[in-house]
Amino acid sequence: MPQQQDAMSLLNALPPQRARAELLRCCTCNRWADEVLRHMPFSSESQARNTLDACWAAMGPQEWLEAFSAHPRIGAGGGDHKKPSGWEAEEQKGAATAGQQVLQGLREWNRKYDDKFGFVFLICATGKSADEMLAALRARYHHHASTEMAVAAEEHRKITQIRFTKLLAGLQDGQVSRL
Repeated sequence: MPQQQDAMSLLNALPPQRARAELLRCCTCNRWADEVLRHMPFSSESQARNTLDACWAAMGPQEWLEAFSAHPRIGAGGGDHKKPSGWEAEEQKGAATAGQQVLQGLREWNRKYDDKFGFVFLICATGKSADEMLAALRARYHHHASTEMAVAAEEHRKITQIRFTKLLAGLQDGQVSRL
């Protein structure tokens, strides 16, 4: 029986175009994906995770906005904005079971936030309830624009790390995205 390869070996063995596509599932920023790819192959998962973070830290507002734009609004529904699917739906499952009042609050505050800052509200939603997300949205609305951009970038970094975990698990299970 052949020995199963570890996820890092599988990631390192992907052709560059496929590896880039997989990285873009974690963070939809072209420059970031290209930078991470430039550092491959990785000797360990720890090195890979440090590289993801270092490459994200080297990005600026233009790249952050590119990545932010791929995210659906928390609690999006109807014609409000694109609905979450795949990993996003799993990440936002705390909003999926929210009552109508909380969902309405999320829709209203998302619009206010977007009008003020010009980008979608980002929060690492994994494990958070809709009430927690709404409270964070309301609190962060009062930030200065530059502060909020930095907070959103940090939340995106957390999301990217969680998605990288999912990517590695998917590679281990033989599941990769289709180009």
